[in-house]
Amino acid sequence: MSASGAGDSGQCLISLRRTDDGENRGRLFSPFPLQGRESESDIQGTQGGAAHPHSPMSDPITPWRMLLHPTTQALRQAIAAGEADTVAGLMRLKRLHGDELVHVAIELIAARRAAAGRIPDLAPALVADREGVQQASSQPAARYKARRMAQAQAAGAGRAAIDLCCGIGADARAMAEAGLRPLLIDRNPLRAWMAQQNTSRPAACADAVSVDPAGRLVHIDPSRRAGHRRLWRLEYYRPGPALLASLFARAALCVARLGPGVDVAAALELAPGGELEIISESGRLTQAVLWSAPLARSSAAATLLQSAAPHQQGNGPVQPAPLTILGTPGEPPPLSDMQPFVARADPAVERAGLLAQLCRELDLTMPHPDTGLLTAPRPVASPWLTWFELLETMPWRPRRIRAWLSAHDGGPVEILTRGGVVDPDALQRSLRGRGGTTYTVFILRFDRQVRALITRRTV
Repeated sequence: MSASGAGDSGQCLISLRRTDDGENRGRLFSPFPLQGRESESDIQGTQGGAAHPHSPMSDPITPWRMLLHPTTQALRQAIAAGEADTVAGLMRLKRLHGDELVHVAIELIAARRAAAGRIPDLAPALVADREGVQQASSQPAARYKARRMAQAQAAGAGRAAIDLCCGIGADARAMAEAGLRPLLIDRNPLRAWMAQQNTSRPAACADAVSVDPAGRLVHIDPSRRAGHRRLWRLEYYRPGPALLASLFARAALCVARLGPGVDVAAALELAPGGELEIISESGRLTQAVLWSAPLARSSAAATLLQSAAPHQQGNGPVQPAPLTILGTPGEPPPLSDMQPFVARADPAVERAGLLAQLCRELDLTMPHPDTGLLTAPRPVASPWLTWFELLETMPWRPRRIRAWLSAHDGGPVEILTRGGVVDPDALQRSLRGRGGTTYTVFILRFDRQVRALITRRTV
């Protein structure tokens, strides 16, 4: 996910063309060798000899190419073994290999470790830095999206695809696994090269504005960061809303990865007749995906990707099937008085504006439309829900709540709130008692009144 706006100097701009059979030909577009790893000739110096480790690198790709060469295997192994964790060890490695190569090696080993839980199949041989891993789609999310994109084959769009702002290639790798043939494009030449190493697919350094999407399946992952700060508003994305809207209007099929905090209505304006899907991975919002009209199932969707569970016969983890709720966002939910049990829905449901649909599917109600809580006479088993037994409700009075907890063997206290009503961390410390029972206290605003709901998690 690298920025791909127009107007940057020094970037190679290309206009993509299609061959007669509709496939993207690597020889037309790729400035990088396609062998997947570097040969000895790829790291020769300009004078015909091997590049000296202390020589200045000519471009950002050169030290990475050198690092993948068999002659630097000892350096990679030393970093993996922790030799750079001490000052003396780090200085020794820098004397042997040079500052820049050691820095790149540290990044590579750290990125592979970070990717072990995020892109496990790729992690052992991954070519990336830590930032690239942080910005990449997880393996379950990438594969889920790729399976949906592969439906384009049945729709007649063929296997050719373009992955714009491809980053380190996590999405493109999943697209290729699903039978698509993506061309990888990123404005950052190092990212494009990394993506090619990780996918063995053709890649190009180019600006998104130079790409002709007509008749193609396009996936784009615009930049949503300013330094280390995440950006939620569409107008701050790079490329911005104008180019995104143009891609949706011109491409045969278009899929955009957006931040999960994006404004739902604003996102849907980019793709008339499209679908905004909010993806949760085991309860953590990871991305919003905007699908163009031919791939849309409804205007909004919430999808839960659950963690893989151990196989009962010990044959490895089993990935549960994705769960999806479809509907129109913002429909009013059914309301009722508080019932004996309350539940929190997976955040994807509320973020997509589909709490009303979930209530109808599971025969639930809400005590108030702004609390995010669902309620029922008894728990309804569903991966979408976390249930709590309601023990007491009262106005928000810290002293009164503390007295109730003390009288009921209160120990650790979990505070759940929203809208900045209270500071949950400080309150958890102040309400913690000496007893052995753990309670969950919701502190929520019901219109003008703040109320406390004392509950206990159900098993």
